[in-house]
Amino acid sequence: MKCEFPPGQEVCKRCRAGNHQCIVEGRKPRRAPSKREYLLAQLRQKDGIIESLLKQACPICPRLDTCAHALHNPYSNQGVSAATVQSTSPDAESHRQNVVAWLDQLQSSVRNPVKRVDNAPTSGVRSRDDSDDESANGGGLALVNDEDAHPTLPDTASPFGFLANLALGNLRQGEPGHRQKRIRADGEPETEPAGVASYEYFVPGPSLDLGRRISMADKLSAPDLIVHGVIHPQEIDGLFNIFHSRVNLFMGVLDSKIHTPQETFSRCPLLFSTVCAIALRYSQRPDAFPFAMHIAKKSAADALVDGWKSAELAQAFIFLSMYAVPSRKLEEDRSMVYAGLAVRIASDLNVRAAAEKQARDEDEAREIANHRRLWMACFTLDKQTAAAFGKPSTVREGPVISTAPEGFPSVMSDSNPFDIHLAAKSMLMRDLTRFHGEIYSDASVPGTLNADLDLREIVLRYDTEFVRTSDEWAQRFASESDKNNQAAVFRCKLLPFYVGSSRLVILSFMLQQAFKRGLQTSDEVFFKRSLDVARNVVSIMLDLIAPTGYLRYAPDCYFVYSTFASAFLLKLLRQECRPFVREGREREIYASVERLIDIFSSPTVAIDDRHTPRLYAEFLAKLLDKHRRD
Repeated sequence: MKCEFPPGQEVCKRCRAGNHQCIVEGRKPRRAPSKREYLLAQLRQKDGIIESLLKQACPICPRLDTCAHALHNPYSNQGVSAATVQSTSPDAESHRQNVVAWLDQLQSSVRNPVKRVDNAPTSGVRSRDDSDDESANGGGLALVNDEDAHPTLPDTASPFGFLANLALGNLRQGEPGHRQKRIRADGEPETEPAGVASYEYFVPGPSLDLGRRISMADKLSAPDLIVHGVIHPQEIDGLFNIFHSRVNLFMGVLDSKIHTPQETFSRCPLLFSTVCAIALRYSQRPDAFPFAMHIAKKSAADALVDGWKSAELAQAFIFLSMYAVPSRKLEEDRSMVYAGLAVRIASDLNVRAAAEKQARDEDEAREIANHRRLWMACFTLDKQTAAAFGKPSTVREGPVISTAPEGFPSVMSDSNPFDIHLAAKSMLMRDLTRFHGEIYSDASVPGTLNADLDLREIVLRYDTEFVRTSDEWAQRFASESDKNNQAAVFRCKLLPFYVGSSRLVILSFMLQQAFKRGLQTSDEVFFKRSLDVARNVVSIMLDLIAPTGYLRYAPDCYFVYSTFASAFLLKLLRQECRPFVREGREREIYASVERLIDIFSSPTVAIDDRHTPRLYAEFLAKLLDKHRRD
């Protein structure tokens, strides 16, 4: 369009409207910058400031870029001193050489491809970016058009599953021209289509093909924990040993044969960082734990928006939920959010279906068992977190839960010693979920108790069911659990703690109702049963769990339910409960709570003032002091 420049005017009217460019004496008319240009300018300015700051030498150490001190450390006033980080910061050159050597070791240890999880036949159709990795991967991506072979694809009855079925069918038939770069009229290649317009949108990627993911290890950069000098490469094996021998036993979701340091990093860098950060608290340098967890959480944020989804990514969020850094307010707590992310990632990958597949050899059996443990862990964590926070759960019971632990593959030469304990906890959480579903069954008023039900009968029935389930699993532990494994013996001691905590949650509903309307003589049976169960939970923690030495490695839920039982006991000492409390019981309860406070705050359990047991000890001490004053 030719611009008409009226005499005596400096700007074309049509140009001012922005319809075309006006050339006046070889110059473009001045215009205000767009919002995009303004934002880009701000970003360039911010990048310049950050670059100049990173080039400045640290006042504590002479290191550049990789320094983990004041600029990078948000916990400078929360227990991570500059001296602590300085003691962990090695010489820059030697540290760089150690990082390079560790990356070389990582790449050499994962050269051999791991067999695929799925048992689908392999076709000749490959992704556009697979040509470079063909030799390392040993072949192309498997491509089939049913959800049984590729469990990550949506069900064919769903809209996306139907579209995926059609798209993969067209791709397998070799639609002509989809490999060639299309050229526009001006000679430039067309932009690659995105979303469902891409020919390979539904082709399973690295999250399903372990061989392809491991072949991409050469492209991975060093973890931020190592780059910032928070951990040293020579410490990694020791940190993983701490995690597998002390931390993982409480959930049993990782397999030490699969989740070695190199294998874990090649599968999911976030899981690698999470394992190292959590184990760092129980190492010789616990003061570096907050900063390490800060880096892990930053990596978690990046993993949500970039990279591929995998079972290990969901496992990382499980441990971030269980071992969260204490927050200043409940609104800042992210433990339930992390648990929800783990569940959604596992659901999106359809891990439940992958866990039901049949294994052909030991490699596949380990991967299927890994998916099975993940889904059971998501199920128990979802129910446990929902019960603790009083929120609705999201995961439904399915074949993986109902067939535990018989559903684990039997072709493995050595099974995980914690599989039977994870199955037992899944069954207990299943019963607790059924209880909540029954008492909150009034769809007209969501989130409130169903007033038409006989709560007394329901509570007594489920309480009896928990006792029966506990006896059954105690017998199975006696015959099937590994008595020569110290950690497995410890897991057997946790069963009565799980049962008692679940029973106390159920009984609390009846007592809450009784307190609202006023205690009656008929409530004595619930009162005495609740009192005995709460005392038993505290006693198990004091006499069975604490003496083992594993308590300091326990996740937050153990301290939550122990404190809940103690506070429950103190509440039962209220004035209106005096007729149901025999003489001398008050002194016994006070003594038990005092012992629990002493154990939680002792150096053998609490690592520092910000460790979870120390925080709950302070909470109980204040509560006990208030009850004594009253």
